Amino acid sequence: MAQRRIYSPRPAERIMYGFRSLRSSDEITSRILILAKDGSGKTRLMYLSNLGYSQMMDHLNRLIRQGLIREEYGPNMRSKRFKTTEEGHNFLRALKEIQEIIQEPEAT
Repeated sequence: MAQRRIYSPRPAERIMYGFRSLRSSDEITSRILILAKDGSGKTRLMYLSNLGYSQMMDHLNRLIRQGLIREEYGPNMRSKRFKTTEEGHNFLRALKEIQEIIQEPEAT
């Protein structure tokens, strides 16, 4: 049975493919930044954000270039951890404010 594509009338909503929805780049970015608030390893970020290795590396490299996340090394200089920067925290706050503004009011 072929999967039906269901397109959203609003670009801010997710596009559904069968039973799976595609996440926006902002959703993935915010998930990674939230997970890395206290520092997190690459594998943990990859599993909890539900990304493959190459996708995870693409996102991490972009976030590092943008200054939203930084690499930290452990005391033995072998373990690498990723931590959200102050700029990343500002991004999360701004994204939350935008989501609150565009969120539809609940029906009463």
